[in-house]
Amino acid sequence: GWAISEEHDQLPVSELPDIAAQAGINWIKFPLWNVMASTDIHHSSRIAEMLDQCSNQGITPVGLLNHPPRDLRSQFAKDWQGVSGIFTMPASFWSPSLEEVFARYTSLVNYWQLGGDEDKSFIGMQNLTETLKNVKSQLDLIGRDTHVGIHWDWKTPLPENHMTHSFVAINNEERLNPAELAVELQKVKLGSGVGPHWVTLTPLPKTGYEPEERAIDLVKRMVTAKYMGADAIFASSVFDEQQGLLN
Repeated sequence: GWAISEEHDQLPVSELPDIAAQAGINWIKFPLWNVMASTDIHHSSRIAEMLDQCSNQGITPVGLLNHPPRDLRSQFAKDWQGVSGIFTMPASFWSPSLEEVFARYTSLVNYWQLGGDEDKSFIGMQNLTETLKNVKSQLDLIGRDTHVGIHWDWKTPLPENHMTHSFVAINNEERLNPAELAVELQKVKLGSGVGPHWVTLTPLPKTGYEPEERAIDLVKRMVTAKYMGADAIFASSVFDEQQGLLN
């Protein structure tokens, strides 16, 4: 899969499904929280059409809830740690900002990730299970068969018996080589009570590496993750100038 943390001006959303299909991917993460805030009245419809075309191409969309509306975000001022601060509040605080998003897209999107792949705010959280259940219950009021997930890292043990109905997208700031990745995935495999685990891989940067080196390294880690049982494998920030795959 591809992780798209924010829209990119150089690639119209109408072209994304065909390009993704040519690349042979099966998943695509896309930011949906701030779509309704667009001043373009046709923007939400274009996003819906893009998500529908992705599904028709066999690509499962994942709605990223990583950019909350400015008025909601501003209430946390300097205390902002990530979107967990919003979702640990009562549903009456955050659900109004998402009702229109859910109503528009839950027929097209069954997977929702709270925060992006850099959001560390859920890691080690005390009331994690309750928080995820609350979000899922709100989603289920509008959609059905919804799956809610969060970002995690390899350094922190996965929560036990808490997330059998949720997915965990695991990523580190520092890159793990294939051998290190295999060791960490083996730990996950032996763990109990963990739902689907997704692996996010960051390709080597352009600076300092030849394209062939970057490709070999990425493929080795992809194959390792697949062999060790990862339920999905994503390339992070595909528009990134140094590490993206779509530049």
